[in-house]
Amino acid sequence: MPRLSPLATEVRLSPRCLLNAGSTSSLSSSFTSRSPFGLSRQPSVSSGQQQNTMPCHHHGRQSSSTSAELSQYLPPQTYCRSTTSPRHSRQNSSNNNKTPPMIPPRRPYVMTSPSGCSTKSAAGNNSAPVVPPPTLLKLSPNSIDLGYHTMVTTTESPPPFREPPPPVPPAQLIRIDSKKLRVSYNKKANHLDSLSDDLVLRIFQFLPKNCLCQIARVCRRFYFLAWEAELWTHIDLNVKNCDLALTSLMRHLSRDSTSQKVLKICLKNSTEFSDRGLELICQTCPNLRHFEVKNCKSVTNFGVQSLLQKCKALSHLDLAGCTSISTVTLPMVQDQAGGAGGPGGPGGLQGGVAPSSSPSLNLQFLDLTDCVRLMDQGLHLIAKNSPHLRQLYLRRCINITDHGIKYLASYCLHLKELSISDCSQITDFGLYELAKLGPNLRYLSVAKCDQISDAGVKEVARLCYKLRYLNVRGCEAVSDDAIEVISKSCHRLKSLDVGKCDVTDVGLKLLSQHCTGLRKLSLKSCEMISNSGLQAVAVNCRGLQQLNIQDCPVTLECYRLVKKFCKQCIIEHTNPGFY
Repeated sequence: MPRLSPLATEVRLSPRCLLNAGSTSSLSSSFTSRSPFGLSRQPSVSSGQQQNTMPCHHHGRQSSSTSAELSQYLPPQTYCRSTTSPRHSRQNSSNNNKTPPMIPPRRPYVMTSPSGCSTKSAAGNNSAPVVPPPTLLKLSPNSIDLGYHTMVTTTESPPPFREPPPPVPPAQLIRIDSKKLRVSYNKKANHLDSLSDDLVLRIFQFLPKNCLCQIARVCRRFYFLAWEAELWTHIDLNVKNCDLALTSLMRHLSRDSTSQKVLKICLKNSTEFSDRGLELICQTCPNLRHFEVKNCKSVTNFGVQSLLQKCKALSHLDLAGCTSISTVTLPMVQDQAGGAGGPGGPGGLQGGVAPSSSPSLNLQFLDLTDCVRLMDQGLHLIAKNSPHLRQLYLRRCINITDHGIKYLASYCLHLKELSISDCSQITDFGLYELAKLGPNLRYLSVAKCDQISDAGVKEVARLCYKLRYLNVRGCEAVSDDAIEVISKSCHRLKSLDVGKCDVTDVGLKLLSQHCTGLRKLSLKSCEMISNSGLQAVAVNCRGLQQLNIQDCPVTLECYRLVKKFCKQCIIEHTNPGFY
């Protein structure tokens, strides 16, 4: 075969030329090859020297020609440029370091000789070279050839070695007691497990109901204890949408008839409570005795009537701020005769409902504060159907007149506490009627009823001589004459409020002489009193606990004198110099 001329230094060989077994053997030997096992470089030889050279095997791997063919797919630092002769190989190798190596072409598959087989040069053998069947090698999927170690053959290779994960520490340390032959766990002690169910129930009684619902989710034991009937005799809810809350709560309590043992329900800030919630309470809590709901505009007469009809043991009803309420009574049947009690009679209500001989209510406490729709007709029904009424609060029911007060004195003979504050239509005639209650009346508040004078207060003081609390604040027509009758008749008086009244030192001296057991006294804005009146009160009423002298012409010496004799007294004043 003719000798090939040397190649130029800058000529780049195509990898396809390397696949020719005869003519490219001398050229392929000029490349520097690196064994997959990191052996040293092999010097390039000429075609004449290769005839006397035996095939070289590196531990049963590819020969020099085969390794030269694979050298084009090795990393770039293993390539060098071809030289003209072996004598210039060292010099050319040094010059090649200055220029960047050439990158072989990227091909998905190449054909090489099988591992461990080498081919001889065409010059050493006259016969045609035997080309072994090619083997497909699959390159790395990366776009850049990373070398021989990234080439994956079709034969399966063992999986890479991975370090085993560290052992997982045990969740709990187990300590074996050999003496008692039992296993104990190193965990924090739960003190509730050592308590009996009775003690746990006693603790749960001090928790609000929303917390009990959360505690029921802790464990199985707490679930059964949290829904015990004795914990749900009193229900206090402070949610906005009480209808939804009561629906869910009563569903749980009705499973084992626990709801029948509910005696008290208090709903606070329940602005969205309606008659639907009242109907639910009627169906599930027939033994209810105490019910409070405030500032609910959606509660109407129909819901209250249903509540009173089905909860016959109800004795405490607080509907303060429910502006849609006009009366509190049982559902009534229309009189067929259409007499005086018919729709047009004096005892009838708006809507054509007539009073009848229905059973009386068991109400003893009723609070209708700010129920502005309550009128004399509604108050008539309340008084007639509630003969056992003890406490009645009608603050700011501005539509009530003396006629409604007359019904109270006629039917509610056991009334002890009555508040008609800010009912501006009440006059002395109404107090004349209230005086008929006699010594049963213990609490009376007519604050800011500006049409009341000394005459009405005197009448009440003479007949209701067991008064404990009297509030005539804002009744500017009340003077020392009324105070004199009060002091001489009501010796058991404990609290008196005469703010903004025409009271002088004379009235205070009479009051201090006869009502020595006074505990609370309010003289706010009484501009006609002086130090002498307060000194008499301080000397005689030494058990005084609260004193209001705001906007009163009192000096510092009088203030100190009151503090000296009434050591437990809390004084309210507006003078910044008092200390």
